[in-house]
Amino acid sequence: MNLLKSKLRQMEKSADSEQREIGDRWREEFKKQSHDLQKDSSASLNVVDELTMKKKSLALAVTELQRSIKEEEERTNKLVEKVKKKSEQEIEAACANWGEGEAIRREKWLERKTKEIREITIKGLEPEVQRIIDKHKVDCAELDNEYEQNKQV
Repeated sequence: MNLLKSKLRQMEKSADSEQREIGDRWREEFKKQSHDLQKDSSASLNVVDELTMKKKSLALAVTELQRSIKEEEERTNKLVEKVKKKSEQEIEAACANWGEGEAIRREKWLERKTKEIREITIKGLEPEVQRIIDKHKVDCAELDNEYEQNKQV
């Protein structure tokens, strides 16, 4: 019985020792896995932090670009309005000049046509005037002859 008891104690010790050894291995394995997980999660958190910082940076850049685009649109709109007003003024001035020029062109055309009509009229009347002059010369010559005859008498 003592032998059995001693075997039992030895077996108990052996079982306790095995349990402790298994517990130590599991604790060691747990520590290692825990450490690995902390390392992995730390790396993941660092990546997340970097991405968050990049996101904030990009958000600021987008905001700045939006502001810049808005300013550029306002500047462009002002420039378009300025060019539009200038063009309208130029068109009005051109129309006024054209209107003034039209009156002058009309007056010159009227003068040309009047001169042309006068020339045509004079040319048309020239034979008649020549005939009247010739008749007048003949009449004058006859009167001179008559005067000379009366003078001799």
